[in-house]
Amino acid sequence: MAMIQSDEFRKGRDRIVRIQDATTARLTASDGVGVAYTTPITAGIYLRGLITANFSMSPNVQEFTLLGDDGYRDSVATGMAGELACSAYFTGPDDGTIDPAFQLILDAEANRDKEIYVEVLTYIGEDSSNNHKYWARAFNSAVTGASETAAGDGLIEMSWTFQSKGQIYVGTLDAGTSKIDPFA
Repeated sequence: MAMIQSDEFRKGRDRIVRIQDATTARLTASDGVGVAYTTPITAGIYLRGLITANFSMSPNVQEFTLLGDDGYRDSVATGMAGELACSAYFTGPDDGTIDPAFQLILDAEANRDKEIYVEVLTYIGEDSSNNHKYWARAFNSAVTGASETAAGDGLIEMSWTFQSKGQIYVGTLDAGTSKIDPFA
């Protein structure tokens, strides 16, 4: 049986997803457009076998009609929700232990009260100081819509959605003079 090495997943790493149990990473130091994002993750797990990671943010709106406005409706945003739809391959390390990202996702799928802190990092380039910058979106989430495809060649292919719970933090993460390498 042929095994795909983690090096095969290195292509196109401009979108990085890092997760951690939400009980150890709940608050961030930033929120808002153009501000610096400070990660609370201390022992994050990178999703190394990502196939897709599609993030969408949508406002919750309340529609209303003003009297004297000729009946035209208007709306106001009352909140924000985000979803990160992922597909990934999971493999066991050479020593045969369980992939910690896979285990955390399975634990959250089985327990609706378990939250995962998720960071979606999109590489946006280097600044004039040669620091690597990432656009960060981060939130506590539940795992929904999990499905598993038949395994082949020692791989488990899984799809799921991280559905936000609570505030979504956004901002620019400064990674310093080295790009983030999820395979290091």
